[in-house]
Amino acid sequence: MRRYATEERISALGSVSFARVSDGASGIYKPVYDIVREMADIQVEVFDTVLRACDSRDPGALDSAIASARYCQSLGEQALMLIPELSQQRKQRERNLWRGCFWGFVGVMGLGLILFFALIALVDIG
Repeated sequence: MRRYATEERISALGSVSFARVSDGASGIYKPVYDIVREMADIQVEVFDTVLRACDSRDPGALDSAIASARYCQSLGEQALMLIPELSQQRKQRERNLWRGCFWGFVGVMGLGLILFFALIALVDIG
């Protein structure tokens, strides 16, 4: 168990490093990335606790690791439940952006046409 916990702890430390430097930390999905970062930290704590339990040879020392693992599982479930809602928010923002771009284009074109006809009228008067 000690060898497995040591190997997995090393792997978990890699996950923590990746989660901390990931570019996905901003934007609409930031709450999910924050949860993933917390899960990575907890994963390291779980293996640290397992290694301490191996040193003490006290099976009761694993209770903390089990509680942390369950908490980590609940965080994962929370993240999975957030994703559809955040995806809908992203789609709505994209629709609003495209609407804004469309109406901005229409406004600029309309203003351009008005100025064009005003220029033609001024040339005919002159």
